[in-house]
Amino acid sequence: MDVSGSQAVISQQITSQAIANQRIISDEQVLDNIQAVQRAHNIEPSTTLYDDDKNLAKYGLNASIEMETGTGKTYVYLRSIYELYQTYGMRKFVIVVPSVAIREGVMKSIEMTKAHFAALYDNTRVDARIYDSKNLNKLRDFATSQTVQILVMNIDAFAKDQNIINQVREQGIAPIEYIQATNPIVIVDEPQNMET
Repeated sequence: MDVSGSQAVISQQITSQAIANQRIISDEQVLDNIQAVQRAHNIEPSTTLYDDDKNLAKYGLNASIEMETGTGKTYVYLRSIYELYQTYGMRKFVIVVPSVAIREGVMKSIEMTKAHFAALYDNTRVDARIYDSKNLNKLRDFATSQTVQILVMNIDAFAKDQNIINQVREQGIAPIEYIQATNPIVIVDEPQNMET
């Protein structure tokens, strides 16, 4: 029995229900913004956003912000989430971490800075959750919510095809499709510690 047609319909339904980030500025404006920050910090400005057009098509827009241990990386990316929402309306964020310990630390930081960011950003509501393969309904909530959403997950959750997030479920879709439909900003914390 061929179910590929019904899977396409289900995928379209997910996409139509998801509240996705929209790309609202041009590549040229992104490059101008990056160059302004680089100049302000006496860093030689980048001349292009991409190594080549193949990387853009394959990987999309990527930026790397590197900071020493203990200098406030978590604070910087959490504040960036609020800024991206306030400035560009971005609502969906996925933070990928290499371990359970770092995942728990990120969640604790989110909780500890909630009042601080509420004061800075006009009580913007931000919902943060840990990916749980036993509660996939939370992915649907992540995808369809109108509020700012942060999904914190371990790299191990989706690094292999056999993981639950990549498996087509009885509803005819793989849970990862809920995340994909949101066009999230993905923040990789401690990428040097990722094995994949």
